[in-house]
Amino acid sequence: MNNNDKVSVATPSKEYEANAAYWHLPHALRGGTLSMRKAGEKYLPKFPAEAPLPYQDRLEQSVLFNAFWRTCTVLSAKPFQKSVTIGENADPEAVEWSDNIDRAGRSLTAFGHDLLLDLIGYGVCRFAVDMPVTKNNADDDPLTLEQERSLGVRPFFAQLSPLSTIETRRTLGGGVAFDRIRDRGTKTTQSGDWGEEEFDTVRVITADSFDLYIKVGDEWPTTPTETTPNTLKKVPVVEVGFLIDGRPPLDDLAWLNARHWQ
Repeated sequence: MNNNDKVSVATPSKEYEANAAYWHLPHALRGGTLSMRKAGEKYLPKFPAEAPLPYQDRLEQSVLFNAFWRTCTVLSAKPFQKSVTIGENADPEAVEWSDNIDRAGRSLTAFGHDLLLDLIGYGVCRFAVDMPVTKNNADDDPLTLEQERSLGVRPFFAQLSPLSTIETRRTLGGGVAFDRIRDRGTKTTQSGDWGEEEFDTVRVITADSFDLYIKVGDEWPTTPTETTPNTLKKVPVVEVGFLIDGRPPLDDLAWLNARHWQ
């Protein structure tokens, strides 16, 4: 980055940029044939004298034999051939939540499999423990615990993609605790009767607050668009890393698969 580049909340950290260099190929392979075609010359270079039209024909006729992602899928499924069980002394609510741990229909077993898939494919996986924000009147008074339970409001797990988490600032001394997480995403709103409008977002999680920044036009705001206090007083994000010399564990297989694609 040069001095003329404008730094904003969406600017990735140096650590992210270094790691992401190893994630582009696994991510393209994960998307299958259409994703590899979309990457174009990045993974299917043109021949020296190849004209644009013949190259485009060759690209559109290429089909990916996805040995890399199939290997990741098979390996990540093995530990979850039997469902995850929770200990007898666990909170009954936690046992109940395990059937729909992310409030999107995934069980704890399915969620664990998807995390391991990220870990094997990218070398790192992360998830956050989140909680819906609820108010019971115009004065923004919080709901009581009894009211939340009656409405079905409860904590849930949210998987964070390695490619979207553009900063993981760790606490002093390192380790697995974080001072700040920045996660890039999108927000879709209705536009008219039938249309939709999509906005780029960055969510910043600290021990004090959950801040949402929404891009307006070409500019990122300097202050949060929405802010919610973090009553937990710590960053509720869990990370597991499995990098070998800074690379995902199956990096060599990914490049071999790219060679096969070519």
